[in-house]
Amino acid sequence: MMFAWIIIRWCLAIPWVLTCVFCTCGHVCCIISVAKRNVSISVIPFIGGVSGALAILAAPIEGLWHWFWLPPLIDFSAFLILAFMLSRRKNRLRQALKDNETGNG
Repeated sequence: MMFAWIIIRWCLAIPWVLTCVFCTCGHVCCIISVAKRNVSISVIPFIGGVSGALAILAAPIEGLWHWFWLPPLIDFSAFLILAFMLSRRKNRLRQALKDNETGNG
């Protein structure tokens, strides 16, 4: 019975780790796209960090749960994406207000 519980925990941890890795890589690609092309992309922020934390909590490795805070910290790119998107939105609003005032709109 104990062996089955270990298998179940690995079956939970592995998909969460993969989700964490794919989301983190996707966030980095989105940051590069926003920075290079100035194009906003739809993202799923914080899912990578949360799934990584869940994977660490579910993994049947002794003492690993002490590091559950690390994936959300590594997935810092979600904060950068949100900052880029908010900055871009602010600049667009500022430009629209300026165009309205000058009559260029």
